[in-house]
Amino acid sequence: YIMITDIILAGGILPMGIMTILLIALFLAFWKARRCVKYIGFAALAAAVLLSLLDWIPAIGAIIEANGEVASTVIWAGLRHCLVLLAYGLIIYLVSLVFRLILKLRK
Repeated sequence: YIMITDIILAGGILPMGIMTILLIALFLAFWKARRCVKYIGFAALAAAVLLSLLDWIPAIGAIIEANGEVASTVIWAGLRHCLVLLAYGLIIYLVSLVFRLILKLRK
């Protein structure tokens, strides 16, 4: 049983906070600025990929400095961190696709 706070902490507070702001913006756009739904979904996906890559750059540098002698649990924890962030970005993008479909069906 995993709590949502554990998932947010696993993804990192700052990156997940940015993604949550984009999720809130998506709901607000669906309510008021319907033309922005598509772009906010793309922004969430791009932000998730970019933030994941930015998280991996120092991790790879630390592995290189340690001459590759890093415990596998440390590497898997870093991978989990990045995958949680990517999954959250994909979920936000999928929500934007559903919103766009709803908007098209209403026309």
